[in-house]
Amino acid sequence: MPLFEVTGLGRDTGRKRKRTYQAENEEGAIIRANDDDTVVETVLRLPDPAPELASERQRSYAMSLGLVFPDEITLVEMSHLLDRNLERDEIPPAWLLAYAQSLKLPISKYVGKLRLYDWITSELKAASHERELARWFVVLVCRELSGQSWDDPSDADLPQADVTAIAEVMTNDDRVMKSIGRYTGRDMADFGVNTDDHGETSTGGSKESIAYKTASKLIKERLGIRVRTPAAYQSPEPKRTPEPKRTPEPKRTPEPKRTPEPKRTPEPKRTPEPKRMNQVSKAKGCMVALVGIACSVAFVLILVNL
Repeated sequence: MPLFEVTGLGRDTGRKRKRTYQAENEEGAIIRANDDDTVVETVLRLPDPAPELASERQRSYAMSLGLVFPDEITLVEMSHLLDRNLERDEIPPAWLLAYAQSLKLPISKYVGKLRLYDWITSELKAASHERELARWFVVLVCRELSGQSWDDPSDADLPQADVTAIAEVMTNDDRVMKSIGRYTGRDMADFGVNTDDHGETSTGGSKESIAYKTASKLIKERLGIRVRTPAAYQSPEPKRTPEPKRTPEPKRTPEPKRTPEPKRTPEPKRTPEPKRMNQVSKAKGCMVALVGIACSVAFVLILVNL
């Protein structure tokens, strides 16, 4: 935020004074000076100081985390980069960065998404922008009721007159505004209990508060938005553990067909050898044969002589 040097006179003392104020513009610096009991004479905007570069300690720590950054990164930018990494935050969308810039927040391109939601909400509370705070809350409740089907409010084509009217009603109710004041920015980024695609559960802002119920009722009545639960935020069915793939058994190599053995030709039956007679039996046989022959010869001779 710019610095302004204001010179003037003390309202009570009448003495000359010169003081420095941080403000969005020259008119803001004059208002701050008047609040400080200064009768303003001149206002001079001071040149913006050169941003301080990141310290060596920051650089070493970022490198140990494996972060990549330019050599000219500033102290503030490095702080945002480290916070975004350590908090596992996301890169904010363009519309959110633009809205923060419209509030004159000293943001950098390295700030995280949830950190920026917190920063915007804190700024709206601190600056006593009650109507803008209520409007901010209403828009984010509209997004929740729409099932998170859009992120950038400009994509939702919300009727701005109706949104402003709803915020006006809520601003006039002290209980509602106190209820909104209990929310942080990251509470408003995602209301209720949600489960992401990886099965991890996170808890956002309450849907049971006076502020949420009032906003939800007015939005449904004026804008006709009904609650839609996106598939991504429904409790997913428990993932079935896939059965382990069965390792196919190796195909058995068929055994080679056995060549049938040739039928054996039956061996011819052996003619039993005649039993051998012993020598005694042979001798007896010979003697008997000789006796027979002798008898036959004798008989023949007898017949011849007769």
